[in-house]
Amino acid sequence: MELSIKERMTLFGMLPASGDIVTVKALRELRESIAISEEIKKEIGYSVKTGNVDGKEVSWTTFDVEKAKKLDEKNGMLDVMIPGVITALIVEILNEHANAKPKPTLRDEHIELWDKFVEGKV
Repeated sequence: MELSIKERMTLFGMLPASGDIVTVKALRELRESIAISEEIKKEIGYSVKTGNVDGKEVSWTTFDVEKAKKLDEKNGMLDVMIPGVITALIVEILNEHANAKPKPTLRDEHIELWDKFVEGKV
């Protein structure tokens, strides 16, 4: 599956840190294959911000989406093999966001992943 820089960064951030041994090994391999190089991070102005949201200390990443798109156009998207167990997990995570209560928690950055993983528009 071809993934853009934006999709890789979004996917990296939503993958769980734990699971059974098969899942954890597959997650490690996927993280290694979709990781963004320091050179690309520098080119797209990647940075980590921290702050207080609803009384909790949180961190998030920022980067220039337009510069990332231009790099994808120039270099092509990354073609990644994603095991079925991880594909199912990604679909589950996206569906959890879509069905969260009291209101859904899907965000703009999830749209491309939703289209590829849930709706199968590859």
